[in-house]
Amino acid sequence: MPKDKKIKSAGESPPENDFVTELETCQKERDEYLEGWKRARADYTNAQKIASETQKEFIQYAEERLLYKLLDLMDTFDEALRQKSDNGISMLRIKMLSILKEHNVRLDEVNPGDTFDHNIHDAISGEGDKIQIVAGQAYYIHDKLLRPARVIVGSEENNN
Repeated sequence: MPKDKKIKSAGESPPENDFVTELETCQKERDEYLEGWKRARADYTNAQKIASETQKEFIQYAEERLLYKLLDLMDTFDEALRQKSDNGISMLRIKMLSILKEHNVRLDEVNPGDTFDHNIHDAISGEGDKIQIVAGQAYYIHDKLLRPARVIVGSEENNN
């Protein structure tokens, strides 16, 4: 018998079984790494979509703070119109509404006698469910309430 050949004992597995086991282990690891990569890729894609949507929303509402301040100016124009009829002030109001409209801000007109709705009205004084005085109108930017109407409320009897 040649010296380089080894005689196997009964408990030893043939070398092919070692390679098969190692191959199966490597394939299992490969599959786990591939699944992990696929999950990471899906997470990255989802993160990109969320970032894109967040950016669009940021751009859509970026002007909100400035426009909110301009609404106080609008209330001043409204008060001036109630105090004195002046064509110049009316023109300023029309121009201001036009500017707001260009920035996707719309007026949601509230009138005395309307029913108070806490979702779109801010009661600055009074108690009740009927609007007595409108101190400032409600405005929306796109479909979001920018500022609720500022109102003084009372009961139906107080309206007469």
